[in-house]
Amino acid sequence: MFKIELPQKENMHKNSIMFNIIICILIIIIFSCCLKDDSINDGYIKYLNDNKNMIFLHLVDVEATMELFRVLNIYEENIFNENGEITYNIASDNMLLGLYRINNNFNERFLRYIIFEKKAIQIGGFIDEIRGRKCEHDIIVSFYLNPEGSKLFNEYTTSNVGKDIAIVFDNKIIFSATIFYPLEKTINILIDY
Repeated sequence: MFKIELPQKENMHKNSIMFNIIICILIIIIFSCCLKDDSINDGYIKYLNDNKNMIFLHLVDVEATMELFRVLNIYEENIFNENGEITYNIASDNMLLGLYRINNNFNERFLRYIIFEKKAIQIGGFIDEIRGRKCEHDIIVSFYLNPEGSKLFNEYTTSNVGKDIAIVFDNKIIFSATIFYPLEKTINILIDY
């Protein structure tokens, strides 16, 4: 026959108190995280704000970029000569730059090359402010556009739904994505922290 021992009332009370204390501590931690100001304005964010005039928006040539990807990854061809000059044939109205993830300490991680149209919109003049906020181990960088910039960006994204864009800063692509619907007011970018 099985003998079942029920915990004594005294032990159940101690366990219940410990459980309640742990729950209270977790609630305090969660609440303090919610109240915490997670905005940042140092390092890379400050650099972006100080150099807004160097931010450009381009349309990506997806077909040319995919062909370049095949050349680099399938055929393993080198597209640069010994002097670092591009030997890969690119249309005259296009250019090639690297896409980088850049963290708040200015460390760069190369991701891939992208070919995009030379024609660009200098969006830096339409940005009121650039802010960053921590999100887990990354930073969300938000470009807040002025009213004129919001209107321009909305018209641009409306006429280019389904196409890829690249945001270029300091001769590096810092963001590339597909436009799924018209956008305005804010551009959000995820960077490493």
